[in-house]
Amino acid sequence: ANPAVLTVDSTLPLESKLNTLLNLVALSGNVNVIDYFGATYDASADRHVLVYMDNENSAHTYAKTYSVSGTNVVTNTCTQALNSTGYDMEQPDVIYDSNAEKCLLVYKAGQNGNDLRCRVLTIGATTVSIGSEVTIDDDNNTGTDINLCYDTTNSKIIVFTRDQSNSNYPTAYVGSISGTTPSFGSAQVVQSEGATSSIGCAFGNDKFLFVYEDSNTADGQSIVATISGSTLSFGTKVEFEDDNPATWMAKNNVVCYDSATDKFVVAYSHSGAGDPMIIKACSVSGTTPTWGGETGNSDVDGE
Repeated sequence: ANPAVLTVDSTLPLESKLNTLLNLVALSGNVNVIDYFGATYDASADRHVLVYMDNENSAHTYAKTYSVSGTNVVTNTCTQALNSTGYDMEQPDVIYDSNAEKCLLVYKAGQNGNDLRCRVLTIGATTVSIGSEVTIDDDNNTGTDINLCYDTTNSKIIVFTRDQSNSNYPTAYVGSISGTTPSFGSAQVVQSEGATSSIGCAFGNDKFLFVYEDSNTADGQSIVATISGSTLSFGTKVEFEDDNPATWMAKNNVVCYDSATDKFVVAYSHSGAGDPMIIKACSVSGTTPTWGGETGNSDVDGE
């Protein structure tokens, strides 16, 4: 079959174009078709990679790859099934490791106690090769609310989850890829309090930002961390939202780092009238984040 071609607003920067594409792919038609998705850019293959679980196809998980030609055309170059059993790769996310020149797929093993597992993906021009499964944490219910970021200084992959096996604590794992084999250290608790959701994480200027909603107050919390070897050191939590950030659908929430301004940015759906989307930025001194005011649109619904 001929590849699908989508035209995206040529005035948008590339990152915005890809976000537009993801919304077209994941949210057009019946929103219930797609259950969570993750995306990354594989620089070695020059392909954007999208992973998702398809509820209309026996809950199998797929990878799609896309190429960008010029400024406004995105072409689907490959669609690859990643599993043969439904619900055994839930909440998939993917990250590119520039040192290994591979992508890492991380997911909840829904048919195996909901523990946390991963596989290396090797991206070709029109193919996706899938590596062997590796368990990150074999405790049941550790693979919930999966978020990923990549430490470009130390070539480390960070997996951020809500550990239901340990009082719903926000929890991080540090790993790396050698060849096509991923390896991870033990769980590191980000904060010893229950979380309703791990909203996201990001790396920038040799710091990590972890963002979650705590289950005691339903407030949005942020924690900065540094790394030595494979050990994370966490600062003191700082509240960034005191009025219940919505976490009912994790793909509504984004945490990223803006290198131009040396700030971390969080975008999330705010529970309330119309579920408006909110954007906030913070600067970091040491391990203390300082948050600015919010920017949002009360007419933009998180759905």
